[in-house]
Amino acid sequence: MRKVLEILGLVLALSLGSTASVFAQADKQTQAAGSTPVQADVSKQKHFATAQEAADALTEAIRKDDDPAVQAILGVGWRDLIPGNATHEDDVRQRFLEAWDQSHKLVPDGDDRMFVEAGTTGWRSPLPLIKDAAGWYYDVEAGRKEINAREIGRDEYTVIQTLLAIVDAQRDYVSLDPMKFGAPTYARRLLSAP
Repeated sequence: MRKVLEILGLVLALSLGSTASVFAQADKQTQAAGSTPVQADVSKQKHFATAQEAADALTEAIRKDDDPAVQAILGVGWRDLIPGNATHEDDVRQRFLEAWDQSHKLVPDGDDRMFVEAGTTGWRSPLPLIKDAAGWYYDVEAGRKEINAREIGRDEYTVIQTLLAIVDAQRDYVSLDPMKFGAPTYARRLLSAP
């Protein structure tokens, strides 16, 4: 039981630490940019006649590992959005391409905004497609914010699941009556001393 509580405490600490690191990283980026977030230069991004053409072009660039094409579509700083060529990142790309090949569609969000949905689970790209006078392009800034929000959401979910596991561990501990008090007694700390 002691080991279970130690592991739960460690998971909780790591989860809270990773959430804090997301905020710290965002603060560093803001400070490095002179207290204002770096804005993507939309005029340097490739625009497309249709949203479908934009989605197809980005997918083909990812499929071919064509970094210059991806940069033309998403602009400078695209590596923050699309995994690079490390082994685990290649797996992420491959899973996206498999999902795309299974099923994909554009989901409207107003008149001039769409999202790409890929696969059979309803996964939605964090990068919205926006229509302006020059055509359709990827809104990288909105995508960056959504990626951060999703990461924070995953961290929060992990913390919630950890706390629920602690409740379960406490119930298990009480049912064992390890102190032989004859009455329910919860563990007083997560990390027990020998």
